[in-house]
This record gives sequence, C-alpha cells and structure tokens, in this order.
Amino acid sequence: MKGIDRRSALKIGLADASAGLVREAAAQTTDALTGTDTSPWPGVVMRKYGESPALIPGFKTVSMRDIIMQPGSKAAGPPMPNPMVCHILEGEMRIDQEGKVFTAKKNFCWTCNKDTKEQAYNDGSVVAIMRITDLRPNIAGKASVGGCHLDRKMDDLIRAAGFGFDVIETGWMVGPKPWTLMYQGWAKSSY
Repeated sequence: MKGIDRRSALKIGLADASAGLVREAAAQTTDALTGTDTSPWPGVVMRKYGESPALIPGFKTVSMRDIIMQPGSKAAGPPMPNPMVCHILEGEMRIDQEGKVFTAKKNFCWTCNKDTKEQAYNDGSVVAIMRITDLRPNIAGKASVGGCHLDRKMDDLIRAAGFGFDVIETGWMVGPKPWTLMYQGWAKSSY
C-alpha cells in the first residue's frame, strides 16, 4: 500500500462506512397489522398501510397506500372513490387526469377529488412509487339522515364557536341509537 498515508486511509475508511448508511428510498414493507400487498394490474403492486380517524372536518378516516409500478406498467383509471392526495416517492409517472396529461417526477404532489378519472403509466426504466393518502368522507350519516354529521359532538362545536352553557343535557329519542342522540341546552356568549 505505497502512496497512501494515514489521512488518505482515514478518508477512504469514512467514505466506505458512510456508503453503508445511505440507502435508496423505497416503499415501506408490510406486516400483519397493516394489511397485505395486492396486484390489481400486471406489474403493479398496491401496498396498504394503516387507517385512523381524521381530524379534518367532513372526513371520517384517513389511510395510506403505495402503488408500486414496474417499468412499462400502467394502472387502470376507474373514477376515484374518494378525495385523495398523491405523492411520487421514487421514479416518475405519466399521469392522465381527465385528459390533462402531466409527468409526475420524484417528490411531485397532486390531488384528486371523488369521481376524478385518472390513469398512471410508468414509461421509465426504474420502479416508480406513488404514495396515496385517502381521505374517507363521513357519508354513512349524511346519506341516511338528511346531511347530518352523526360523529360530531355538538357541545364541543358550540364551545369552539365561543359559547358556554348554562345548561346542557343529552338524551336518546326512541329509535336506533346511532341516529337518536339529542342535545338540549341554553348557550351564552363566552366573550
């Protein structure tokens, strides 16, 4: 090892050690708690992750999934079942969203609304990964009880609007519990 002094050896050693720490980003792996991979189209894997309650008004839950597309694959374009946010983690995809075609490169983000028609293509030579955050609307109550949001606590909403209560009571009317909780009270301005 002629021509390599201690300083050069140290640099080579640090470069070699740091190379092991750098990894390419990729889709997360699944486990028994997050669901399973499915292959809805040739060369495409849909990997579902968890779902949790949403804090965004009008949405009941939020969930996340990755669409992993091999080079040359495409995803079908049925109407979107719910609003969503899409983000390219790796590679790039050609997106046809209702006739508007654009290239979504790494870290590009866009949205789709319910019933949006969109098709994704991986025209590249590397795997492309699209992360989708699904926003699931609270439609169960809205569809059956004239637009009411049955998952909202009315007393909390009234307090958040700047009111306090002299009296607040809750009770159940006759009928199925999910549809019959009633609030009665007298509110006053907190200001």
